[in-house]
Amino acid sequence: MYNLFFAAEQLAAQRATHTVMVEAEKRVAAAVFDTAAWTGSSLFTNVAVEWSTVATAVPITNVEAAAVAVFGNCGMWPNALIMSRTVFRNLRLVSQVQDLLKYQGNFGDVKPENLTPQMLAGVFDVDKIIVGGAAKNTAASGAAASISEVWDDEYCMVAKVATTDDLREPCIGRIIHWGEDGSTIGTTLESYRDEPARADIVRARHDVDEKRLYVEAGHLLGNIMA
Repeated sequence: MYNLFFAAEQLAAQRATHTVMVEAEKRVAAAVFDTAAWTGSSLFTNVAVEWSTVATAVPITNVEAAAVAVFGNCGMWPNALIMSRTVFRNLRLVSQVQDLLKYQGNFGDVKPENLTPQMLAGVFDVDKIIVGGAAKNTAASGAAASISEVWDDEYCMVAKVATTDDLREPCIGRIIHWGEDGSTIGTTLESYRDEPARADIVRARHDVDEKRLYVEAGHLLGNIMA
């Protein structure tokens, strides 16, 4: 009996943490893939060939053009690509990407399942590829589930992201965390007794604000997937 009680409390804590963190990821995705913020040819480009057309897509060419645009706008080279997991999984199949890996001499047999974000980062000449993997259910309560990705697979962001805690470092944006009230990065878990409900309440707190700082440090690519 006691074992079941503690398991229920742990599950409630896990669920609360998961919910809070997915909501945070939704806010970040909305801020990064925002065509109202990244507008005009210097900040936004629709690629001519969708990356889902694996035989003829040219994502390396697209990203290089975006990187040049970022440098031209702010004098910094981008160090990251931000994309959905669907886009990442598809990139591994694109002929232009696979051909470059083959001719680098590092891979005799380029198998998509063996290509990691770190390997592809080298292809695009960035420090890292950030892959957003969270999912959301957009259906109303009680209706059949309608599952989609938090990160829209129509977009890929080419950006300079922060590498230090120095707030003066130019970057696309930051997540500002306020810890004076006990919040910690990754959520603070609290539990208390609600006697009128005769229930133990588990609460996850995450006091953050997502701030877009410097749109010129990014270039948004659209029309990525069919």
